[in-house]
Amino acid sequence: MLCLYLENNFLQGVLSGKQVTSSEQLIGGEWNHVGLRFEAMEAVLSLILNGAVIATTRNVQTYQGTDKMYLARNNKLHFFKGRVEELRFWSLAQSDSDIARYHVTSSLGGAQTREQLQVHFDMNTGLGQTLYDQTQNGLNGLLYGGPKWTGSSLNVAALEERNLKRRRRVAVGQSENGNGKDEL
Repeated sequence: MLCLYLENNFLQGVLSGKQVTSSEQLIGGEWNHVGLRFEAMEAVLSLILNGAVIATTRNVQTYQGTDKMYLARNNKLHFFKGRVEELRFWSLAQSDSDIARYHVTSSLGGAQTREQLQVHFDMNTGLGQTLYDQTQNGLNGLLYGGPKWTGSSLNVAALEERNLKRRRRVAVGQSENGNGKDEL
């Protein structure tokens, strides 16, 4: 089973029974780019927040089943309360630099990158409970839990400004909250 979800504001991911959990809670009311990356050759499962790896677990077995994938919920029916802008599934683990780039743009890069993209839900082209795949693979999804379709809430200029400020603080060794430890 594959799950990516929030529980008590902690980002969590599960693959093949192995769980990885963020060490700090996400703060509500702010746009965040989250991801789950599995590197099969190294057997590593990583959580990604705003373009950076924030937690990993090792010795994860490759997923061999045909079970359902749960996104924005876990298998206990704990549903995410918030907005989801976009979902992407790749055939190969994306590099740290690619992930950092994707978190501030919806551009999918060159032809090779698009070939690796197996499923892309842009969350802007759905009706009812159907989530339409934007790749040529046609792997549409079903939505549960009564979600509502809304317009995009992403403010790219504000996001880029926030990230620039964070990079400047990291470059000079400061934390965002002044206590030496950044909050997610």
